[in-house]
Amino acid sequence: MRFSVSGLFNGMVYAAGFLAALRFLNLPSSAASCVGYLAGLAAGFLMHRNFTFLVGGSWKRQMVKYGVAQAGVMSVVSGVSYIAANVMQWPTYAVIASGIVVAPVLTFTLLNYWVFPPRTDAAF
Repeated sequence: MRFSVSGLFNGMVYAAGFLAALRFLNLPSSAASCVGYLAGLAAGFLMHRNFTFLVGGSWKRQMVKYGVAQAGVMSVVSGVSYIAANVMQWPTYAVIASGIVVAPVLTFTLLNYWVFPPRTDAAF
């Protein structure tokens, strides 16, 4: 449940960053999308670290792993979307749905087991 809440919050930060960059910085939509994505990336890291997985430890190392994990998820989703659209010739809604299904499952798995693994010592 916390993962879902963090994901919704991340989406809102992306949208707010995107709209702010369009309106106040006068950026083209592609650049505004990058601003929104980076804002969402930062918000997602903080939310997942401090709310979803409730971990301590080295935030610098976790941040690097988080960035690598997100790049990996983006690569996999892009590959799945390419295959769905160009090889399998699925309709657009099915291509979008494939990303909506793959991204959260892969993200949760990478974050839970690699970026923010549960601590096993009792001192935490």
